[in-house]
Amino acid sequence: MTTAREVCQQIQAILGMMEPRGLPGTRTRALVEQLFALPPDAAWPPAGPAPVLTAPEFFCPPAPAKNLAEIRQRVLWFAYHFAGLTEMVNNEKWNDEAKTAELRRDMTAAGWQPGWSYCAAFCEAAWRFAYAGRHELPRIAEILTPGAVQSFQNARATGLTSDEPSVGSIAIWQHGQSWQGHAGIPVGETPTGLITIEGNTGPTPGTIREAAGHGDGIFRKTRNTVKPGQKITGSDLILLGFIPIFESA
Repeated sequence: MTTAREVCQQIQAILGMMEPRGLPGTRTRALVEQLFALPPDAAWPPAGPAPVLTAPEFFCPPAPAKNLAEIRQRVLWFAYHFAGLTEMVNNEKWNDEAKTAELRRDMTAAGWQPGWSYCAAFCEAAWRFAYAGRHELPRIAEILTPGAVQSFQNARATGLTSDEPSVGSIAIWQHGQSWQGHAGIPVGETPTGLITIEGNTGPTPGTIREAAGHGDGIFRKTRNTVKPGQKITGSDLILLGFIPIFESA
């Protein structure tokens, strides 16, 4: 028999894992209040059908980030939230139905369409989540696009690029001299490179498919490029630079 106490503990654990995605919605709060009003050893669910919670009502938009540290934290949360997803349908569906719905919603808001490459759209979706409710969001929407190289060019035209990596920024690579490229979010450094989370990449290091940024999902990677002009080993991807997170008055 499941008790009210056990259900409360499960809900608290879930909410703790989902921070800072949002707070419980109205029906969820009512359910929690109902649970805490019961004796700790009362059976759950009570008589009648058990309430059903769905993702749209379970999460509310988080309050806007208060500073640069919170912006960075939310970019990282978003990246790690989706890391490990594997494509079931090329550039369109992943191996977690709930997260597929979230990811498609967030990347569609960034101008992506199902079937398109999504490395840059994934990065933009992370930033849109991190900057939600803040006045910098319209500028981000103007700069970032589903195209990695175009996004870098837009950022450079407004003075928002850097040669130095930083956690939560967007790293941009270019395929040779073409208009195509690749993007990822730096989440750490090694003595000789970057640790990133990237969309549209592969899980296995050392393959051309992986190195070129055309892959099978969203994965945590180690890259040997830290300075503009450096090339990812085994590919023609050349680091252009970084679009750093920012805060404006």
